[in-house]
Amino acid sequence: PSVRMVFLRLLDGFLNDLPIGKTVGTADGSTTYTGAQFSATLSAIQSEIQAQRVGTLDGTRAYGSDHEDHITSAFFAFDVARADGVARQITMYRGYSMYEPSFVGPPAPAPEAENLSTAQYQEKLRIIRLYEAPPLDDPFDQWCHRQYSIGASSGGVGPLHSAAGQCLQASGTTDGSAVVRANCNGSVAQNWTATTTNQVISAAGKCLGLGADGSSAVVKTCGAAADMRWTLMANEQVHGPVDKCLTTSGAGVFADTCQADTSASHYVPLATQRWNF
Repeated sequence: PSVRMVFLRLLDGFLNDLPIGKTVGTADGSTTYTGAQFSATLSAIQSEIQAQRVGTLDGTRAYGSDHEDHITSAFFAFDVARADGVARQITMYRGYSMYEPSFVGPPAPAPEAENLSTAQYQEKLRIIRLYEAPPLDDPFDQWCHRQYSIGASSGGVGPLHSAAGQCLQASGTTDGSAVVRANCNGSVAQNWTATTTNQVISAAGKCLGLGADGSSAVVKTCGAAADMRWTLMANEQVHGPVDKCLTTSGAGVFADTCQADTSASHYVPLATQRWNF
């Protein structure tokens, strides 16, 4: 009785058309959605129910592929959850990448270990059977044995370190000043605050954002623009708008598509996209 479901009925397999400017119809052909209309609908639902916790599928792209509908819906839900500046508990839940290479496509990560208790497995199996009637195929059963999630960090204060041990640094305090990666030196320019409302703020009170080219990292006067929404995730990604992560190359810092490091059997976020306080 405490669960309510709202079905938008968008066509299966077409959600990834929304971020590239196309429209997507519904199962009964009664309407279509643009990306902006889809976001507005999700925003209205969120506002109506006063959501304080938001769960999505995995939009990190850090653990291998998944169904494009899963990934795209995660992008939209994640961005909508951050857009109004309300502090929310946001968690992404991994899907196909936990188990079953044929759903992910080659190359595929190794299956994750079963990590749910017998009671948790049986309860998850009971719920999934409401959606997929028995007999269940093997992947469904395997997913019911597993739950892997990536939560948004509660924030942090201090130098923001890259995986290589260098620090995020604001080169100036005026709007448009470049943000770079430099040797850590304890300077004020390397102090940042990752807020619970999904902004990364310099010691001078400026927000991490994107320059006129849409990719280079700069500081600018804080506002509600999407390019100033950055979330430090538990997997050390600093997740920006849509599918972008804060990325380094040499001294440069910019927004680039979030990616997985596929060099090991269990994938992790790309080293050039990992940050921590």
